[in-house]
Amino acid sequence: MNNYRNLKTRTLAYVILLLSTQLFGLGKTLAQLNGTYTIGSSGPNNFAGFVAAVSALTSNGVNGAVTFMVSPGTYNEQISISSVSGTSVSNTVTFKSSNGDSSSVILSFASATNMNNNYVVELNGADYVIFKQITLQRTGTNNYSQVINISNSSTYNKFHGNRIIGSPVTTSSTYKSLVYSNNGIMGSNNLFIDNRFENGSYGVYCIGQGSNNLDSGTEVKSNHFVNQYYCGVYLAYQDSPEINLNVFHSVF
Repeated sequence: MNNYRNLKTRTLAYVILLLSTQLFGLGKTLAQLNGTYTIGSSGPNNFAGFVAAVSALTSNGVNGAVTFMVSPGTYNEQISISSVSGTSVSNTVTFKSSNGDSSSVILSFASATNMNNNYVVELNGADYVIFKQITLQRTGTNNYSQVINISNSSTYNKFHGNRIIGSPVTTSSTYKSLVYSNNGIMGSNNLFIDNRFENGSYGVYCIGQGSNNLDSGTEVKSNHFVNQYYCGVYLAYQDSPEINLNVFHSVF
């Protein structure tokens, strides 16, 4: 009888310990991000690179505005940002060079031989994400060299003060666009302000779903477009887009 009681006691204690461990681990895993973090630096709030930061972001969500201050350097990575729990007009997520110099922080990924994952940065259902004063760049000479791909109704995102660079091309193929979104899946209120777009077939290529289902709120303002082979900005099926104060020139 005593052995049975001892067994029950040990079993109950094990169950309580197991549940406590699981709950603690769950709480740790679900710690939401809030405040300022660093990428490529050192310290308790640092991430080694963009991939690690995005993984924490999409896994944990946010409960306030989040800023990733990125240390100077070249980061050979490719990132896809999906929906982030907790983002809003006040709870934005910003990736920004720590010194305010877009040429000092380079997020780069080699061009590809097929259309799968054709991007450096993909916004795949992401909202309220900001890239500021960073270079986003494709390298190499392979055919598939889009830099930014926006899909799955991503809304209220902003690219501000960046350098967005592709390879020099001699084709009108959209798989070499610097910014690409097609078939009405970009979403609304995405802004491109004060960036420098270099090379590629198109600078910005965004197509809505059709005349009965327009994208809205797209803004392309105060940008510098250099050496796009076919077109600087190509928008279709848009509701009142703003295209203002941009400069276009080629030096082929």
